[in-house]
Amino acid sequence: MNRFVSGSGSISDKSSSYDDVTRKTAFNAIEAAEEYGRLRFEKNKGNNPKPLPFIFTSAAEAGWTSVRGGNFVESRLTPKWLKRYIDAKRQVERRLVDHTSPEYMRPVIFRPSLIYSLERIPSLPAVGALFAGNLVGLPFVDRPMSVQALSLAMIRSVKKEDVRGVLRYQQVNELIR
Repeated sequence: MNRFVSGSGSISDKSSSYDDVTRKTAFNAIEAAEEYGRLRFEKNKGNNPKPLPFIFTSAAEAGWTSVRGGNFVESRLTPKWLKRYIDAKRQVERRLVDHTSPEYMRPVIFRPSLIYSLERIPSLPAVGALFAGNLVGLPFVDRPMSVQALSLAMIRSVKKEDVRGVLRYQQVNELIR
């Protein structure tokens, strides 16, 4: 695990891995939500129950393989710890998109780049660099997202039944308008 990816600066146990902290934890939460959604659906079958929203915070880097230059950046420039982090996020995304029952659960996957808060002054140089990279059109650099914007988008996505799947910063902007 790496202090760089933790906004709170937390460090997990030395034996923990991205697989433990991200994939296994998310899979357990998904299984519990699916079971709850299934029971809820069965109990309310005649009332046309809505699928249970399930919000997952992924990472913009999980989408690198689908943007120009992303494969190069990932295969040649990405450190091993970040590759493990991305792999864990992708596995959770695949589990949500490919293996959930749409009548029981509605997966909403947020793919933020760097999440920032103006109160955290030390993070602002990295935020500025990513804003600049996105502004000049680097295809593998998504614009940073404030924690407030991301939180608001997540709350709104719960209420909007048509919101599902992977959301990047453009879709987050639509949700918070």
